Amino acid sequence: MRSGSVRLVLATIALGALLAIAPCLDARAAPPPTLPPTHALTQLTLAPGGLGSTGTASDPLTHTLYVAQGDSVLAVNELTGASTRFAETLGGHLNHVAVDPLLHEVFVTRADDYEGRWVVVFTESTLSTIATIPVDGTNIEAIAVDHRTHDVVAVGQGPGAYGRATFINEDTNAVRSSTDVGAEPDAVAVDEAAGVVYVANGAADTISIVDADSRSVTDTLPVHTSPIAIAVDAVSHRAFVSESLSESVATIASTRNPATGVITYSVIARVAVGGEPWGVGVDAETELVYVALADSASTVVLSENSDTVDEHLGPISSNPQQVAVDASVHTAFVASLNSATISVITPTLVLAPPHGCGFAWCV
Repeated sequence: MRSGSVRLVLATIALGALLAIAPCLDARAAPPPTLPPTHALTQLTLAPGGLGSTGTASDPLTHTLYVAQGDSVLAVNELTGASTRFAETLGGHLNHVAVDPLLHEVFVTRADDYEGRWVVVFTESTLSTIATIPVDGTNIEAIAVDHRTHDVVAVGQGPGAYGRATFINEDTNAVRSSTDVGAEPDAVAVDEAAGVVYVANGAADTISIVDADSRSVTDTLPVHTSPIAIAVDAVSHRAFVSESLSESVATIASTRNPATGVITYSVIARVAVGGEPWGVGVDAETELVYVALADSASTVVLSENSDTVDEHLGPISSNPQQVAVDASVHTAFVASLNSATISVITPTLVLAPPHGCGFAWCV
């Protein structure tokens, strides 16, 4: 059994060894939760200004939450609630954000009205621009960081019929390569220790499995309708996919053939959650999955080892779409498109500290 400290380190910087996981449960409808509440729900009011919150990312080393708000980005101190707004002078649409805690850099996607697409790099210390990197394609729908390869992966619709995953080298701030994936990719997540990039293709109803070293697609896995978001547990090496129009969350795991060494991927479980699931985040130490339900203005909590909904939390601000998890304080942050608040979810039981909302802004 893994110790809590080991899980926390692996979840924070995504280190670990690839585990072979056997397929198990079929999909079944989730009954109403019967357990007592295990989480507290509070609201953090964001600084005025900006448009709707369209992207979030958490730095677990500095406890900073980055919130893309269309025309600017907020850097929010998770412990105090204090915030700094930056990138207002860039212009265009700033919709997605990722952070590299090890290199202390923030990555923001920018688009203009003339089909220009860029990834803009900022230093965390001063929130000043380091580089602006052009990306081919008609849009950028999601962005993620691979600390092991020092790549930033941006996904969006390519110039043709296929989606595209673009790999940007953090050391040179230049595009390393790009590869075609399924149509209209909406999300990307990286399992660094396994060397795998998952791309959720919303129009194709598939997940592209991309080898992080060769930067090529090795497998394509069908899922249910409209996969809109994906998150990875860096310890169990499972991926969790919000299937928006199917109102379910699928669990993807890998199995290694001991004779051939070939790894195959499959959906091993599917949980009915209702409410149009959107953003998803994972706390690998507590083995909990947080899913924002855009249509019902709520969030559900799933256990990785169960095929039922453990807990419903809400109501929260309307149209919640983005989830970021700071595993070092076991807290999930849910951003809503139509609100200037962040819904903050913290454990109340002795899962892992802190217990309840222990931040300065909610005392």
